[in-house]
Amino acid sequence: MKVVLPRRVPCRPIGAALTLAAAYAVAGWLGLWLAIPPGYATVLWLPSGLAIAWVLLRGARVWPGIWLGSFLANLWTAFDATSTGALLTSVAIPIGIGAGATLQALLGAALVHRTLGVPTRLQRGGKIITALALGGPVSCLVSATVGATTLVVSGQIPWALFGIHWVTWWVGDTLGVLIVTPLALSWLAEPREIWRRRRTSVSLPLVGALALALVVFAYTRAQEQVRLKLLFERKATTLAQSLQNSLDSYVNVLHAVEGLYASSGTLNRHVFETFVQRLYAHYPGLQALSLDLRVTDAQRKVYEQAIKQEGIAGFEISERNAQGQLARAARRP
Repeated sequence: MKVVLPRRVPCRPIGAALTLAAAYAVAGWLGLWLAIPPGYATVLWLPSGLAIAWVLLRGARVWPGIWLGSFLANLWTAFDATSTGALLTSVAIPIGIGAGATLQALLGAALVHRTLGVPTRLQRGGKIITALALGGPVSCLVSATVGATTLVVSGQIPWALFGIHWVTWWVGDTLGVLIVTPLALSWLAEPREIWRRRRTSVSLPLVGALALALVVFAYTRAQEQVRLKLLFERKATTLAQSLQNSLDSYVNVLHAVEGLYASSGTLNRHVFETFVQRLYAHYPGLQALSLDLRVTDAQRKVYEQAIKQEGIAGFEISERNAQGQLARAARRP
């Protein structure tokens, strides 16, 4: 198949850059719906292909549009004005990601032009594969590396998740280049008479591949959400049952103490302490058990004297006074 690389179309740099920025931002916002948390790396990033195609069509001077479009798309996800530090971080993240996207598009277009020349007639399928490999998998190493590193440095993800985000980022950008770049060139590149003849042969397979990729991703995502929901519910049920069993066992401890008191009628500190120490050994979740006796005013002196005889000299029923200090409790029934 004979293919001609596009001739750059004369244009106003500012207008071309702003057009690219708008298209990049809109495509980016749509693509972020497919992103994995925290919402930056996605399995299909169409703007990467759009950026390289636009550089091939309009030249490297449209690079500000790539950065601006990427910045706007990612600012939607990153923006956080809860504090000054969070605000600065939320602006720095899309700045870094935009720089990576810009370098990637410029590198991809430069590799294609340097290897194949301008204009170049691609006579063999090997040349086409070379062009797609340079613009896709090779150049897309840049944005994936810069983007994932930015997320780690900014604290959005831990280093342990660097690999999965890098791979997802690289795959998403690569698919975007392989699908969108040929599609955009077939409709926008010059000379139109050459590209017009292969629009159908190029567009239909790419649009079909894009639709299939979206369907597969949507199905896989739905299945994963169902799996995670079932896993969460199973773990939550197990945890709830474990917690209920634990609480029931501690309530049974109180019933045991109640049974001890009911069987003896009266308890002293030593008997109670001996009994509960064994409970602490079997129920490590217990923090404290106390024996709170009701002492009437008529029993107060006898009670205090009995405690003193158990070895606590100077014992008296006390309370905190207005100054917050312990003092002998006032008389009351």
